[in-house]
Amino acid sequence: FGFLAAATYAGIYFVCGLPLRALQDDLKSFAQQMSTYNQTLSGSLLQVYWQTVLNFMGRSHNPLVLTGEAMDQQQLSQVMQNTNQVETIRVIWYCRMVLAFHFGMLRTSNHHHENE
Repeated sequence: FGFLAAATYAGIYFVCGLPLRALQDDLKSFAQQMSTYNQTLSGSLLQVYWQTVLNFMGRSHNPLVLTGEAMDQQQLSQVMQNTNQVETIRVIWYCRMVLAFHFGMLRTSNHHHENE
């Protein structure tokens, strides 16, 4: 349950408007621990939040695509669909929506969603 608590912490911290650098550091550390203990469900949720934070910090090629240091959106989405991990899929879409709103790209986000 400790790793699910870490994923919950990430989700709550993410929406509180606090500085992202500290959260990014925590998420990186949590991801390493979850990988060590093979915590795939909690780890996948955490990867989504971590990559979202990185996108907010300008550390991705496209702010609406969750691909970079923490995860590959296409690859993780496929794995989650194949294993019916609907919660992680929901979090991917939620985080992409938040990014689209923040960067003023809601119409672009809707277009990408319709084409996927």
